[in-house]
Amino acid sequence: MLVLVLLVGAVVIYMFGDDISKFIETLSEFPETHRKGCGTGCLAVVLTGVAFVYFAHVMSEKEKKAEKARVVAEEKQKHEAEVRRSEMKIEKIKAFALKEMPSAWRTYQSIQSEIDVQNGKIDDLSNSLRSFDRNPERDEDFLRIRGLRDTMVQTRDTLWKRLEDAYLAAKKFEAAPTSRNNEELLKKALEEGISEADTAAKTFKEMRLEK
Repeated sequence: MLVLVLLVGAVVIYMFGDDISKFIETLSEFPETHRKGCGTGCLAVVLTGVAFVYFAHVMSEKEKKAEKARVVAEEKQKHEAEVRRSEMKIEKIKAFALKEMPSAWRTYQSIQSEIDVQNGKIDDLSNSLRSFDRNPERDEDFLRIRGLRDTMVQTRDTLWKRLEDAYLAAKKFEAAPTSRNNEELLKKALEEGISEADTAAKTFKEMRLEK
């Protein structure tokens, strides 16, 4: 009997889904002779099966929604934590660079600002080409302009790496102020950072003159 109850309930859920009211409405529309023929016991079995399986179905859906909400919340928390870590790292490098190598930081900011501008222009150019049924990936001028932007990105990333190296060298020097090796490491890191900034500034200036 239990198997029959579950089977009937499952079939009803499959046919009517979440809208169980449609099943009740359909059941009420059965001709009275059919309902009498089925008998009270038959109807009881059907309704019991429907109620049991529908309850299980609803609970399952609630559990799925709760799990999905939990995963989304965890992903959001991870993303926010990653953003905070990134922002904290940038602030540390910025504070250090402004104190020890301000010209390098100014160069980094200038390149980053130009990259932001170029990204907007490239997106606009891409949309313009597509609006005239042109493929940006096959347009030589578009590829050249994007290539210049990519060179800027590489220059920025290299400079940032030097800034990180200098910051970490300073932390090592602070941890062991009597170590001559760390003092030389810090001096070398600062010199390389400043040199890289000069190179980046020169490259950036040449690229702007080429436009």
